[in-house]
Amino acid sequence: AAFPLLGAGSTRSVTAGLDPSPSFGLQSLLFAGLTGATVLVLRIIEELWQSSGGTFNVDITLDQMIMGLEAELDERAATEKLRGG
Repeated sequence: AAFPLLGAGSTRSVTAGLDPSPSFGLQSLLFAGLTGATVLVLRIIEELWQSSGGTFNVDITLDQMIMGLEAELDERAATEKLRGG
């Protein structure tokens, strides 16, 4: 939304014979910031879409949790068999 306004200001300064460098510097900083933020958001969304092997993947942790729960259930079943119940 800021680029048309800054562009209008730089066009006016060129026709008036002024140096448009400050507004071009501001435009380049704003463009770099918006581009960087957009790329960052798209990369995060891409990582979240990956079903396995991504940064936000919890498959290994879930596998360990499931193994622990299965071991606990096996121990409880074995204890219950020893009690005779």
